[in-house]
Amino acid sequence: MFSTVLQELKGYFGRDFLLSAFFPVLFFAGLSLMLFLEITQGLNAALTGWEKLPVISRSLIGIGGSVVVVVFAYLLYNFQYSLIRLFEGYWPRRRFFLWLRNRRAASYQRLWQRLHSQAQSASTPQEANEIWAELLAFYPPPTHLDKMMPTRLGNILRAAEIYPYERYGIDAVVIWPRLRPLLKPEVMALLEDRKTTLTFMLSMSLLSALFSLIWCPVLALRTNRWDLFLLCALGWPLAWMCYQNALQSALAYGEQLRTTFDLYRHDLLKALNRPVPSTLEEERKEWLRLTRFFQRNLPLPPAPPVTVHSQDSRPVRTVAGDPEQPDVSP
Repeated sequence: MFSTVLQELKGYFGRDFLLSAFFPVLFFAGLSLMLFLEITQGLNAALTGWEKLPVISRSLIGIGGSVVVVVFAYLLYNFQYSLIRLFEGYWPRRRFFLWLRNRRAASYQRLWQRLHSQAQSASTPQEANEIWAELLAFYPPPTHLDKMMPTRLGNILRAAEIYPYERYGIDAVVIWPRLRPLLKPEVMALLEDRKTTLTFMLSMSLLSALFSLIWCPVLALRTNRWDLFLLCALGWPLAWMCYQNALQSALAYGEQLRTTFDLYRHDLLKALNRPVPSTLEEERKEWLRLTRFFQRNLPLPPAPPVTVHSQDSRPVRTVAGDPEQPDVSP
């Protein structure tokens, strides 16, 4: 029974939860507590009073504080998807946010055009290749500039999402949830590692900004401790640095996602009992049919027959997915 409880706790407090939510919340909760004690009674006096408390009282306070941190960490952890979308640029559909989103997306389109012109007028092929590599990594492809996002993170992830559609006609939003369960553990470990690093940096960026946003006005209005005010103001550059690190993690995650579609997309076709197309054009049509089937419930046409060769070198046509019923007609 004890081992079962430990296994359950391990599932709840996995590496993803600890890095992306628990440690960031614990760090800023500890800083906030220290600031509160410093401006109310002084940190030294608070530590002296803590040592005078009975052991039971200190244990109960420690347990209560740990529970509060875990609860807030799980709230942040459960909003990971919304957190990433917030930094991508999926903001509320209100007039101001729509105006801001369109304005920023237009600025990124102008930046893309500027970089594109620099690539075409580059003095050396190496310089042109470097600019093209930046365009492909940080922005949607030229045929999808209308899908430009209002943030750099959003454009990096949008470029990774569009890649399988550009290459194979795969709608990543529809197909990815079906492909993910078929991936090998080592492949998923690489993806999860990249995503955990991304969410950790985004959580640190968000909490750093909130820390400065809350404590700087409190310190400015309620105290004359400008030394503490300046220390709390460091949360803004820390938030910027964490966001820049998140961009690098997003680049690594996007590249791993592209590779996953390149190498393992046919595994989903086999799992769905669909034949693997022999040409890229046929494959694009097959993925379009599957997308319409999953997204709009349009019926799939019967799988075309697959031609194999028997031992006497005569072609044997079998119905895809039913190898026990060959058609031996010449």
